[in-house]
Amino acid sequence: MPTLMNEAERDKAAYALAKECLLRQGRAGITPELLEKYSHPKPRPSSIPEIYQRILESAQNANMKSAVVGGAIGGVEKLSLVLCGFEPKAVLEKYGNWESILDDVERFLNPVGKIRRTPRSIWPHYCQAILSGARFMSQFETADDFYKWVGFFDNDSRARPALPMLLANEIEGFGFALASDFLKEKSKL
Repeated sequence: MPTLMNEAERDKAAYALAKECLLRQGRAGITPELLEKYSHPKPRPSSIPEIYQRILESAQNANMKSAVVGGAIGGVEKLSLVLCGFEPKAVLEKYGNWESILDDVERFLNPVGKIRRTPRSIWPHYCQAILSGARFMSQFETADDFYKWVGFFDNDSRARPALPMLLANEIEGFGFALASDFLKEKSKL
């Protein structure tokens, strides 16, 4: 006599089947690693440097930035070396412009590929996001301070849509879509 699956077993089987189906379709960009990323979100950041790092991870998600930025240096986490352990206030003290950040990225991280410095190129835009993200995050003393600020918007359904617009306004090159990605991806911000 066949045994009935309990709810957890059924959910696991449905997940495995859906994952197998997605991977079999062979769509570009759908990899086991990508599926794992979305099915196991990172824990909520507990410090300002962790939140700032997540901002920079989201900032590279536009267009080809993740391949050009993260791919060139082995991941955004490598920027910790030049970005003072992702301490926003220290980043602002150390760097006055995007060019100096890019100089240090080239000097200390040896990115693969050509680094273009034209106004519309990816690295200059990303370095501007690094600076504006540091300016934004330096307004907060602690992660709890940041979460209370986010909570203000989240607790009022009328104000909630304003939060991604505000982030898009504060962080260079972020835009509404990346700001929404940051908020969505950041598990219970």
